[in-house]
This record gives sequence, structure tokens and C-alpha cells, in this order.
Amino acid sequence: MNEYSGKILKILVKYNKVFSSIMAELNEIVATNLIELRKRKHLTQVELAEQIGYSDKSISKWELGKSIPSVDILKQFADFYGVTVDFLITENAAKKKISVDKSMQHLGHKITFILLGVCVVWLIVIAIFVANMSVEGSWVVFVWGAPATALLVSMFSYFYWKRRLPFWISSSAFAWAIITAFFVTYIPQGDYLWYLYLIGIPVQAGIILLALLK
Repeated sequence: MNEYSGKILKILVKYNKVFSSIMAELNEIVATNLIELRKRKHLTQVELAEQIGYSDKSISKWELGKSIPSVDILKQFADFYGVTVDFLITENAAKKKISVDKSMQHLGHKITFILLGVCVVWLIVIAIFVANMSVEGSWVVFVWGAPATALLVSMFSYFYWKRRLPFWISSSAFAWAIITAFFVTYIPQGDYLWYLYLIGIPVQAGIILLALLK
């Protein structure tokens, strides 16, 4: 009987160690996520405590991994930070979220700069049109605004993303836009200018082949 009890005791001790190890790891995961999320909101422990209704000592205890908040408190944290409870107990979840948010923010900045560049192009186009309104056919400047825009987007795309999809799409747009601009501008001078579009076929093929090269 004593031998049997000893075996049970050893098993219990073993599983207690495993459970303690798991809980310690979970405490650390939750603590890391809570710290990252709080810093992301630019809050001190005292400010956070005031907003969620707990003492700064409790916040400190949870962020140090000394204990883990109860389920209802974790739910309160999740609602406050706009995440899920599962998010809080997932390793490096907050760091990954911050990394994704920063990437999206950088993407937004890049797109904003491109759009500002496009606005400048069309301001110049409008200025040229207004300055030459008395000239017959001055409207053609708007046609040339299209390839100018495509060229600008292509340059920005290469600068930001190098040889990636946005660059190749804008390059294709530039090729067809400039062919169309020539066609519209000089169509009164010949009935066969539509042949210009045949030039676009090998040009487009070349762009596709270049895009496929590693």
C-alpha cells in the first residue's frame, strides 16, 4: 500500500512540475503581450490602472508574470485593447500585431506620397491647358497626362518596391498610355496610326518576360 501511494505521489509531483512550468510560460506570454499592448497605447501602468479600474500594483504584478489575470479580467483587457482573449495568451501576438500595423502604416505613407505626386502631375497638366486655352487642340494635354502619371507611378513603385508587381503594372500602363497619347494626338494625320498599338504587343511581352526573371 505504501509502495502504491509512493508511486501516486511521484506521479502527482511530476505532473505538478509540468503544470507549474506550463503556467509559468503562460504567465510570461500574457505578461509580454500586456506590456506590448500598453506601450502601443502610450500608457503608463498608473494610467492604465485608472482606465480599467485596477491598482497599478496589480498591473505591475501581471506584467512581471508573477500571476495571471482571471478570465474575466483577461476579457476586460481584450476589450480594452481591441483584441481577443486568445490573442493575449498567444506567444508574441502583440509584437506581431505591432509589426503588421507598422507595415500597414508604412504602406499608407508610400501610397500617400504616390497620390501627392499624381496630384502635382495633374496640376501641371491643368496649368498648361489653362495657359493655352486659346490654342486649338490644347485639350490634348490631358491625354498626355495619362502616360506622365503612369511614368511617375512606375518610378515611385520601383523606388519603394523594386521589381515587384506594382512596378510592372505601372510600366505596362505607361507603355499603353503613351501609345494612346500618340494615337490621339496625331490621328488626323493618317488613317493607319492604329498600327501603333501593334508596337505595344512586343513591348508588353517584354515587360512580362522581364517580370518573370528572378
